[in-house]
Amino acid sequence: MSQRTGILLVAGLSVASHLLLGWWAVVPAAALGAMASQGKGWLTGLAGVLLAWAGIVAYSFVVAFGPTAEMARSLGQLAGGLPPPAIPVATLLVGALLGAVSGWLGHSLRNIVR
Repeated sequence: MSQRTGILLVAGLSVASHLLLGWWAVVPAAALGAMASQGKGWLTGLAGVLLAWAGIVAYSFVVAFGPTAEMARSLGQLAGGLPPPAIPVATLLVGALLGAVSGWLGHSLRNIVR
């Protein structure tokens, strides 16, 4: 499967596993997606999880802007006075890092199993 298809697979698996099981479930989802796709596994995982989490963050702001903005403001204050827009950006950076490491793991496992 192409890398683009792998990214979409990781994004779909990540959204489904995140909503059903929690944020930690994107790790096996990205690893499985990277195992199934060709190309750089870390890039597949990074782009797929980043796309999935960006969609979830955007959905949260569209559906419940007030409470989501208040949550970002509160978390920014807890994090030492960060501005509210920094919280979604930090969330996406964490997701991208999780996806990259998980994709690398899946790609490495595919090479071992082969």
